[in-house]
Amino acid sequence: MFAAWRRLMKKALSLFSILPLVFLFCISCGDDPDEDFVDSADISDTEALDTDTDSDPADGGDPEPTDDDPADTVSTPECGNKITEAGEVCDGGAKECREIDLNFTSYATCKADCSGWDESTCTIETSDSDDTDPVESDDSDPADPEIEIGEPLGEVTVSNKPNGFDGIFFDGPGEDEALIFYPGASIEPTAYSSIMTMLAERGIDCFIIKMPLDYAILGQNKANDIYNNYPDYKKYYLAGHSMGGAMIANYAAGNLDRTSGLFMMAAYPTEDLKSAEFPILFIYGSEDGVLTRSKLETGLTLVPETAVNYEIEGGNHAYFGDYGEQNGDGVATIKPITQQKITVREILKLVR
Repeated sequence: MFAAWRRLMKKALSLFSILPLVFLFCISCGDDPDEDFVDSADISDTEALDTDTDSDPADGGDPEPTDDDPADTVSTPECGNKITEAGEVCDGGAKECREIDLNFTSYATCKADCSGWDESTCTIETSDSDDTDPVESDDSDPADPEIEIGEPLGEVTVSNKPNGFDGIFFDGPGEDEALIFYPGASIEPTAYSSIMTMLAERGIDCFIIKMPLDYAILGQNKANDIYNNYPDYKKYYLAGHSMGGAMIANYAAGNLDRTSGLFMMAAYPTEDLKSAEFPILFIYGSEDGVLTRSKLETGLTLVPETAVNYEIEGGNHAYFGDYGEQNGDGVATIKPITQQKITVREILKLVR
């Protein structure tokens, strides 16, 4: 009996000795997802953890990019990257206000949407001699002089945005003479219709150029549009007001051979025109508070001695056009039409 008991105990001990092995085997056969993740990728390996949100597992992997993807072909300007791209006038930074208008001082900064320059910080440089307080002006000229400019030779047809250029064409009875005109900064071309109509009626067809953003400094070579698209005239005169006068004067300096006359209204050149062989007119008002006289004097040294320097008594800066009063300007003592007729008269004197 003692021997039977010892055999039973030996079998029990053998059974208990294999239980740990069975237990470990069962653990190794279990499906633990956390353990699988640790085994397949080290959690510190960022490349292994990087996933592509554009891929679709159902499609079998990441799709290859194609040329038809609009995101790959359409480029839009990014305002604020300090690079002036297509559709932007500027992208950060600042520029001298005189680069926008020769009569301005200080600096202008780029607008937040990159659409242009903020001129609110620009100031108008006025003559030091203008120390008197402005006086009220009535609607009548003191003497109401009759300005003789000759009788019209025919009617004028006015066309907006005609073929070949952006602007206004005043087509009168003449066929041989044309005048190309650059407006002042921020002034609509229609403001100069009075002078252009009077000249066109008397045989000089007139072209007013519509400038990019209404700044002639951005379109100094726009006169080329007229030369290229209207080549049949025998004479081409160049004219402009304020910034437009300065820009077209500088254009004339580079195109002396095809310019027949230059007429600057409240403006002056900044480039050498001494070799010009055509008539040149400086014309401005005695009450002009915008035109810088010292720069006008400098401009007079850049032209031949035969150039005409004419001051309109009682005129101001704005009355070459019909766009109302201008900030910083003096008060005129004559009507706008009087100043405009005098301007037409002086131009005709030089070309007739």
